[in-house]
Amino acid sequence: SQQVTMALLFFVLAFIVYGLTSEILILAVMILIAFLLFYYFGNAPKRKIEERSDELLSEFSEVVSKLALLTDAGMILREAWEEVANSSHGTIYDEMKIAVSDMQNGISDAEAIRLFGNRCMIPEIKKFTSTLMQGLSKGNKELSIMLTAQSSEVWELKRQLVKRKGEQAQSKLLVPMILMFIGILVMIMIPIFSNMGM
Repeated sequence: SQQVTMALLFFVLAFIVYGLTSEILILAVMILIAFLLFYYFGNAPKRKIEERSDELLSEFSEVVSKLALLTDAGMILREAWEEVANSSHGTIYDEMKIAVSDMQNGISDAEAIRLFGNRCMIPEIKKFTSTLMQGLSKGNKELSIMLTAQSSEVWELKRQLVKRKGEQAQSKLLVPMILMFIGILVMIMIPIFSNMGM
């Protein structure tokens, strides 16, 4: 709705300003701004979801490792979950704190963890929560083995995420490098052509 509202507002304003000034250039610029606003607000939710997903995935490997260590040391999942949730700050930790609050308010551990997975909306985290729910039914020793196995998978996922971000950063740097190269070529070629003209 924000996307359509902002675009229509500028589109209507463009014709009002054109009616007052009779400047076709102003009309064209304001219509262009309306289209740009439509595109920007259309992509804003997608960008926010991608940023949130990246934040969750970057913190995820640390969370799984901590849970694996604590359950391997003999701590029950509920205590380990609460310990990890309160150990740091971040998007995934905030979601874990909500799950802790759910557990303290009478929701079963399995249901609180399932809701945590639904809120995060990432396949890797949903897989992790289903592993936790299976581990809860099988016992703490099985859960510890499952978490240790998943921890190595998650670290591999984090390596891939970091690699992908590095590739994206390289592609973003490519455009300024091309512009600088063109600028240097122009600076070299102008004196050459001006000397040839003389």
